Amino acid sequence: MNAAAFPTRNATAEAAHWHALQRMQALEATQQAQLMAWLTASPRHLCEYMAVLRVAGAQRAAGRSQHGAPQRALSARRANIGQLSQLIQTW
Repeated sequence: MNAAAFPTRNATAEAAHWHALQRMQALEATQQAQLMAWLTASPRHLCEYMAVLRVAGAQRAAGRSQHGAPQRALSARRANIGQLSQLIQTW
């Protein structure tokens, strides 16, 4: 990637761009070469890219745990209703 490709972006924004591009599609050979050139151009680029990966991973993990939360809450509520129903029947 040459400097003109992202003239006004900082390293974090560029890292986010590369991550999003990879998530949307398989990179072509020229894009892969540009990404590698960008990553190796500065230690900061690599650090920012790794930070974006960590944040994206944490977001996915949070989404997975949030996704199961309603189902777990519903299951717990059903269990409580079942226990209450048994108490009423024995009362």
